[in-house]
Amino acid sequence: MKALELPTRGYADEEARAWQPVAVDEHGDEHKSAPPEPAEPRTCLSRVVAAPLVPDAPTLFGRTLPAPHVRLAKFFALSYVLLLATHAWIRAHGNARKWERDADYSLADFHLLDLDACAGDVLWFFVVGRWWRRPGVDSINFLAPAALGIYVFSKSGSVKMTHHSISLYAIHCEWPAAVTLAATLLLLLVVALVVAHVVRAWRDRLLAGRLVEIAATVAVFWLPRFRDPNFHLHHWFWTWFVGMHANQDAWWSVASSAFLWGGYVNGVGAWGRDDVLGCRRSFAAAIDQGCGFMECYADQHGAGPNATLPKPPRFADAPSWRHCTGDAP
Repeated sequence: MKALELPTRGYADEEARAWQPVAVDEHGDEHKSAPPEPAEPRTCLSRVVAAPLVPDAPTLFGRTLPAPHVRLAKFFALSYVLLLATHAWIRAHGNARKWERDADYSLADFHLLDLDACAGDVLWFFVVGRWWRRPGVDSINFLAPAALGIYVFSKSGSVKMTHHSISLYAIHCEWPAAVTLAATLLLLLVVALVVAHVVRAWRDRLLAGRLVEIAATVAVFWLPRFRDPNFHLHHWFWTWFVGMHANQDAWWSVASSAFLWGGYVNGVGAWGRDDVLGCRRSFAAAIDQGCGFMECYADQHGAGPNATLPKPPRFADAPSWRHCTGDAP
């Protein structure tokens, strides 16, 4: 009997370089193929640097484990190990000026205060960054740029112009011309990287989906907070945000994502995952939960020892970037 030939009708917009055909059987049912993996490296060297140390889909008790699940487990484990190593490595240097860090931030503080939030960062980076379909992070083409990112962001503390905050107040009121110029050049580099990703996404017919992702993440992580005068752009935050959108299959996109993940690991390992709203967040939480050390605030505002504090007022010490009054966050 002649084998049944399934006609092809249109294309399914899959997460891949090219659209995948949609087969239709005699009942009119469509059969979509799963998103294909990135193309295999062509040269021997490229295969070596892309090969994961642990297989992405190992066999356990006669069953092959799903590659995305294994990749997620490896990404969590590797990020945790890199963060512990970075925390210890930065503090092994005697010169705290050249190798900047928070001397009081311990691993106990990390596990108590930041571990859960960092786990959320890892998950966002893994999903939006398409690391669930990229070869595992335990490969040279990820580890090398990540290690470079950790080193560069650590070493940058020895450059005088990097000793400036990134906030509306600092940019408008404190940055000298040299810092403004350096920041402009860095911004142009980021723009060039963004343009390269846009061109690649357009070629792969994925641009619309990528733009929706960027708009959604900006709406969640930036819009509610960046206009607040206490907003401080910690480098763990911007490297995490930009890095997860470097999600094309090209080698430069993989390297960019890994390098920026190294910047994120450095930021958390050196300073902790400080909130981008700084004291505003701490103040609001302390007031809302009636922390005992806020009794001085209660006394100042005329509340008795047994009184309930009113709704927290606007943070009184917020600096004004328009008039350059107050202290930069």
